[in-house]
Amino acid sequence: MVLAACGTRLSHEELLAADRQPGSAEAAQGPALGQEPAQPGDVPAGSPSADLSSTTLPPGSGTGSGDGGAVAPPSNAPAASACSRPGSPIILGTVGQLSGVVGAVFLPGVKAAQAWVSSVNARGGIACHPVQYIVADDGGDPSRQQALVRQMVEQKGVIGFLHMTAALTGQASLAYLTDRRIPVIGDGGAADWAYGSPMYFPQAATGLPAVEANYGAAGILAKLDKVPALGVISCLEATVCSGIFDVADQYSAKYGMQLKYKARVSLVQPDFTSQCQAAKSAGVQMLLVGADANTLTRMARSCNGVNFRPRFFALGSGISLALAKDPLLEGLGGGLIEAPWFATANAGVAEFQRTLAKYAPGLAPDPSAMSGWTSAKLFETAIKSVSESPTSGDLLEGLWAIRSNDLGGITAPLTFTREKPPDRSFCYWLVQIRDGKFTSPNEGQRTC
Repeated sequence: MVLAACGTRLSHEELLAADRQPGSAEAAQGPALGQEPAQPGDVPAGSPSADLSSTTLPPGSGTGSGDGGAVAPPSNAPAASACSRPGSPIILGTVGQLSGVVGAVFLPGVKAAQAWVSSVNARGGIACHPVQYIVADDGGDPSRQQALVRQMVEQKGVIGFLHMTAALTGQASLAYLTDRRIPVIGDGGAADWAYGSPMYFPQAATGLPAVEANYGAAGILAKLDKVPALGVISCLEATVCSGIFDVADQYSAKYGMQLKYKARVSLVQPDFTSQCQAAKSAGVQMLLVGADANTLTRMARSCNGVNFRPRFFALGSGISLALAKDPLLEGLGGGLIEAPWFATANAGVAEFQRTLAKYAPGLAPDPSAMSGWTSAKLFETAIKSVSESPTSGDLLEGLWAIRSNDLGGITAPLTFTREKPPDRSFCYWLVQIRDGKFTSPNEGQRTC
């Protein structure tokens, strides 16, 4: 669902070079996740020429800085007095694209998972076993992703992968993780391949079911705001965009909308006047945009230029908190596959916000952060008991014991069956911008 990922035809090397320039996503955030400031001789994480050991990010503090690596309790955390001595660590990993434009989308989810790790370790770990969380950037390179996954399993002792942010590269490790029986617990929402392996345990809908969930949420908004005439514009560059375009006729009808127009666009084109004019002429009332937040903002400007002001609808991965500040996007709707990040009447969401405030104070709660948190809570639910030396088998037994558990109402009811791939069931929530802030127009109702 990371639609910004392929918004260019530059080479990988050119992208990396551009991404290090002032003003890039990485430059705006400082050092890459878990990295110390660069030292002479350092190789940038994600560089195709970097040695694998240099891209496994070093241990961080586990405080609100969001550093990666083996996360320890913050220095001001209370001592774990219930444990006479710490047990063997539970070692988890994440390998995905965490730098550049794509990394900017995924980073909040990884940082939210890190905040959960810090909070758990501050309480003494899980059954006195501290949790270590190792994070590595694959730079969008499938072969690199596979090599880093192998290194984590075979050299670092990782027993499971948490919130695997590898929308573009994760399939490269599917066979290896399945053969080695290493569970993957949660992802960024674009891993349709997860439904082909019994070692994948999505925390919510992913891949094409996540696409359908967004059409379902759009159908609710179409009914509430009486805008049933739908237009669909999706990007050319990413596979998931093809899914959005290909199912437009089927899912618009299924969820009570009338498809009037559909088109494909490039994420790098600066102007969308022709598409806006065509949608306007077709009588479109609501425009579902399968693209990143920046593309959505440019499209709203183009449409306004031809006096076309439809109700815009963003997929969950395209939602940025900054969209609420754009007056041209007032009324924009969005579909989520986890509970809205602001719905603190839900105890699980309130816990999420409290934990971020304490352990990641610089991280704004948003859909990506909520996704990473939900992955962490799925792991927490599965790992109720561990052996003296934690293993992947401990994790698998706990995951297969989960039955109709929605983790306190923050995701769909989850059930995992022994040695079977996950099913494609899903739930969705509708959010909307009203008066310059995100709200829940149907009172936070979950639809499954």
